Amino acid sequence: MAKLDVRPLHVDPPKYPLNPLVFSKQELDLALKKVKNKKCFGNDGLPLILIKDFVRLYPQLVLDQFNEVAKKGTPENWRVARVIPLLKSGNRLDDSNYRQISNLPSLSKIYDKHVGCF
Repeated sequence: MAKLDVRPLHVDPPKYPLNPLVFSKQELDLALKKVKNKKCFGNDGLPLILIKDFVRLYPQLVLDQFNEVAKKGTPENWRVARVIPLLKSGNRLDDSNYRQISNLPSLSKIYDKHVGCF
């Protein structure tokens, strides 16, 4: 089988406004509804469905973390994806028959949806 070139995806942090965003419980609830319930996981090894349950149990902990991220910037480990080669069709030995799927850490996905509420 041909060896696939699979490397972590590094994304430059976005530019943050001078006045950091402040997130509310209602916006967090909206973000949780927007994120699909999938069992896939990023480099954190935690399924999204597990993280969503944690966020529902401890929303203030997550809000504090998100507000800290809004002030200081996205943590490096939130910007590293777990890349998985997925066979499209055809010969499994041909690298061109694969496409890559990038799975980001679960909290990063919720944060991205949370930022999208604005």
